[in-house]
Amino acid sequence: MNQKQTIALILLLLGGITLLAGGAGGIAISLALGSQTNTTINGLTPNGNILFGSISIVCGVVLFAISVMVSKKPERAKTWGIIGIVFSAIGLLSGSYIGAALALIGAILLLTYKH
Repeated sequence: MNQKQTIALILLLLGGITLLAGGAGGIAISLALGSQTNTTINGLTPNGNILFGSISIVCGVVLFAISVMVSKKPERAKTWGIIGIVFSAIGLLSGSYIGAALALIGAILLLTYKH
């Protein structure tokens, strides 16, 4: 594995972990505050925040798995890069901007990798 792939792997890993943590934190806050009050959080009802938190968790798990697969099968870097871009974009739509941006940069680096 060369340096570009290593950097991409680290960015995907950090992005996946950040999406997981953000999604879990969002769900925890929604459950804690939503059950006690009738207010909205970030303009969403607690159920909406739970939905977007769940999407972030799923994207984080997939991006984490992609980073593992890149280390196991680096010859399929372009395939993992395309899948990474798709799940990073979904992560951006769920509102987890930092993790999704890190993963998106890592996925783009995988696409530019040449054997």
